[in-house]
Amino acid sequence: WELRQVINAHMDNVNKYYTMYRDNPDSLDLNTLRRNVDSLLRLNQISVYEDVRSFIENNPSSLASLLALYSTFGRKDILEYKYDSDLFRMVSDSLIAKYPNSSHAIKLHQKVQELENADELKKEREDALSKGKTFPEIILYDTENKPRYLSRCEKPICLVTVWKSTDMPSWEMNDVLKQVYAKYKSKGLEIFAISFDTDKLAWRNYCQMNHWDWINVIGYPREKQLLNAEEHLPRLFLLDANKKVLAKDPEPAKLDSLINSYLDK
Repeated sequence: WELRQVINAHMDNVNKYYTMYRDNPDSLDLNTLRRNVDSLLRLNQISVYEDVRSFIENNPSSLASLLALYSTFGRKDILEYKYDSDLFRMVSDSLIAKYPNSSHAIKLHQKVQELENADELKKEREDALSKGKTFPEIILYDTENKPRYLSRCEKPICLVTVWKSTDMPSWEMNDVLKQVYAKYKSKGLEIFAISFDTDKLAWRNYCQMNHWDWINVIGYPREKQLLNAEEHLPRLFLLDANKKVLAKDPEPAKLDSLINSYLDK
């Protein structure tokens, strides 16, 4: 009941702000009104998040906190494990201690363990991609459906890019890549671009439409996990001729000077 009171109070605010906007269709400054309402909605969203967190922190051993972990506000989850893992762990530990035979407590405990194990694997994979490490071998098919081996890139510098055609930051990165490739291709730079598009035909057309003559390949779930690209796009890795990582996720704006510094050595 307390949990529902918390969430419903904030939902009442949403209705109030919506009414404020709906009842002023002839406002002389509708844009200002819209910005004000958007700001109030955003503050309300932050407030419901903080209140639900506080509710859980005050009642970690209550089964109501299990409901709170998976509560929604409208159609959106209030909490997410990747941002609120401390709360999931707190409730899991408290409930399994208080209700060791509860199927709900056991399932939550198992879920948290699985997620924590997945987090550890991500950390291990990310460490394997760090500067100085040997980049993993990648064999994928290009736009002509021919296998391309990262290890067979014999240029002094290889820039591995991880992107997706529906990802706006990837568009911006590819614009930068086109400039640096035109400048340094003849001096020893190769680009190995891994896309995680699901529509292979659309990806091939996108590459051809942009006239990219670097190596374009399409990746699969294995490579997405290997490169920790499930939630982070685009990514960049600068490799030497032996496929040792020279730089991980450098800023696109600094690529020109970075590539130049290594090619001058």
